Formats: sequence, C-alpha cells, structure tokens
Amino acid sequence: MKDAGILFGALAFLGLITVALHGNVDPATARRALEAQGLTNVRLDGYSFLGCSRGETYSTSFRALGANGKPVSGVVCGGFFKNVTVRYE
Repeated sequence: MKDAGILFGALAFLGLITVALHGNVDPATARRALEAQGLTNVRLDGYSFLGCSRGETYSTSFRALGANGKPVSGVVCGGFFKNVTVRYE
C-alpha cells in the first residue's frame, strides 16, 4: 500500500511538471499575431525557456517565412493582462 502511494505521488508530480512546462504556450494567439504581421508557413515549436521576460505568461517559439519570403524565427510573448510581443532572433 505504501508503494502505491509513492507511485501515485511521483506520477502526480510528473503531471504537474508537464503542465507547468507546456501550459505556458498560447498557439492560437501566437499564430494570429504572426499572420497579422504577414508571416506565412508558420510553424510553432513550443515553449521557449529564455525567450521572454519574467512577467510574461506565454512564450511560444516559431519559424516562418517573412513577408519578403525569407525564413525568420523568434518567439511570441504575452500575458493575461497585456497584448503579445513578437521577438525575432
């Protein structure tokens, strides 16, 4: 019985870590912001650990084609009470 409790606790902890790391991505908002800037072939790559400042909630990395047809990459940052910022690499 004790082993089952430890296993359940470990699984719960791993679940929380997964949600914390992947819950900070806002793909719909990121895609809208990038397409509004004229980017095409947008590919969202997931959470960007160091792409945004501390006060921003969402951090979604991307690759796309710019308005001139050249490849661009960067991160879309945002928060609950603010708009998004697109940061290019």
